[in-house]
Amino acid sequence: MSGQINQYRRSTYHSSVIPYSIAWNQKFANKLQRCLPRELRNVVYRYLWDDNAMKKWTHGLGVYAAQKVEPCPDQPCQCCLSPTRTIPHFLQAVFVGPETAQETAETLYRIWPGGHGVQSPSLIKGYLFNDAFHAGYNPLRTFRQLAVTCKIDDFRTPRTTCNKKSGAYCKHTASERSYIKKDELEGAFEDLLSIPRKEGFVLHIIFEQRNLRLAVLVEALEAFRSVHDAFVAARAFVGTKWEYTGIGSGKPHLGVHDYYSKGASLDAWKAKMVGKWESLHLRRKLCLQHCRYTSEPSEDLCDQDFVHKMWEKSEEEWSPEDEKRSADWNDSETDEEASA
Repeated sequence: MSGQINQYRRSTYHSSVIPYSIAWNQKFANKLQRCLPRELRNVVYRYLWDDNAMKKWTHGLGVYAAQKVEPCPDQPCQCCLSPTRTIPHFLQAVFVGPETAQETAETLYRIWPGGHGVQSPSLIKGYLFNDAFHAGYNPLRTFRQLAVTCKIDDFRTPRTTCNKKSGAYCKHTASERSYIKKDELEGAFEDLLSIPRKEGFVLHIIFEQRNLRLAVLVEALEAFRSVHDAFVAARAFVGTKWEYTGIGSGKPHLGVHDYYSKGASLDAWKAKMVGKWESLHLRRKLCLQHCRYTSEPSEDLCDQDFVHKMWEKSEEEWSPEDEKRSADWNDSETDEEASA
């Protein structure tokens, strides 16, 4: 009996409630477009995106935008009526028409709380181009600020699978002398060049590391250079910083914008960066097991030895549990110093 009742309710909802809601909202949206200028319509859209709506709906924008969104087969879009894709009716063209849906989506992107950001360079393209809500709106023309977090360890060149005992028979070439997947990272950053109006744009890039490898950081910074120079030439603001992600670290960070200074000496920059890391380590802000910048392979090694030594044996053996214990010990030491 309960199954029949639920079926009846669903049938009534789809045959009566939804059609009535669509008709009423379309009538309201048509009147909105006809009677109010865009400036006043924006006031209405801002009212729709109140605090409750923002808390309920905006958490999904990054998820939707990061996914590959296929063109909707229905015109106007019907897929957002799905219970698995519960998007506000005022973002759906089937309810309010394409023009109102696009304007509402634009308002959302413009008032997005906390600014726009992605957690990986590989997500830039989807975030800039995807019509996340199938509202027919291209978000690319709205963005005036973006923060990109680059977890460098995610782009590391995979550890070689060579058997060390048979290392003498390995054949590695100079093309393998790269700590990171440079082409992949460069390509991801280059999606930023699609932003049409770069002048005045605010771009923040955060390079995150858990294992402190100076040569790895340099390659990641270099992968961003062409995009950095293009935005600076277009009079955009570009901020770059390095951030440590060890457990219990509080994420200490350092500015690395001076890496891109014209005429700067790479050796001098490296020495300066190591000095800053040493200072953080002395203040117990870095886990000793992650400080690997003192034992990186020499550039003078042959290709075979260099490839074999790009990863330290213990680089992945220091577990999060060990890290947590180290962080707790550091915290207790800091507390003792503070109370002394």
